[in-house]
Amino acid sequence: MDGGGSSPNQGGLTLIMQTILMWIMAARVTILTLISKKLEQVSSSVFVTNIPLDATVRDVWKTCYHWGKVSNIYIAKRLSRSVYRFGFARFLDVDDLNKLILNLHTIWMGSFHIYADFVRYNRSDRKPVVGNNQRGSLHEKRDV
Repeated sequence: MDGGGSSPNQGGLTLIMQTILMWIMAARVTILTLISKKLEQVSSSVFVTNIPLDATVRDVWKTCYHWGKVSNIYIAKRLSRSVYRFGFARFLDVDDLNKLILNLHTIWMGSFHIYADFVRYNRSDRKPVVGNNQRGSLHEKRDV
């Protein structure tokens, strides 16, 4: 036998390995989805505004961490209508959301007084639907 030849079973093994890899990737996505849904159930989101223009996510995290367990900070790239920078902070294990928001009202970042409020609109499981304009819209698909 020459050592350089390929065995006839090699193609079958590659197919099996690819299938197993696809199952692992699908399971990983499913597990991550379950974790994120569970996180949404045990956490509370707070709307934060009047964030300084030079503040980073890390700065806001350090500031908010004094008042609770922070799990996520998001700062929008655009400004609000009143020309303030805004974002969202997600806290874990919040016993009293009113008390948390009142505590967040005492925060100053430099010369900026941070304002916090309840999140008015929660995330939904809506997915973008491509319309005639070839851009995604956030309208739900309706079965007719």
